[in-house]
Amino acid sequence: MAIEAYRFAVMKLRNEFEKALLNARDSVEALCAVLEVFRNLANGSPIKGGCPTMNVAIESDDAHPALCLEARASMAQLYSTVKTIVIHGIERKEDDCDPEHGETPVFLYFFINQERNGS
Repeated sequence: MAIEAYRFAVMKLRNEFEKALLNARDSVEALCAVLEVFRNLANGSPIKGGCPTMNVAIESDDAHPALCLEARASMAQLYSTVKTIVIHGIERKEDDCDPEHGETPVFLYFFINQERNGS
């Protein structure tokens, strides 16, 4: 039952991410859209109680191994989404995604770049 409840909450959250990303014109707007979804979580939208993945990570780390695996998969998907947004911005030479010229945090760029290079 806990896994089904988690999956439902994550599905609602994914729908919010998808809607938010539809209107993004570039990578910076896409990153801001992702952050806006998280900001709305603090206000109980689209679901009450905050981020379901964070809640599982904090509350169920050892108590429910199958639920933890679900949370890890959700986090991996979110990470992949953010990584793709930043990489596309760099590839399109969007100045705001270039850590030399723009606003994307340098640590995010180097973290993603390090993984791309297999380090």
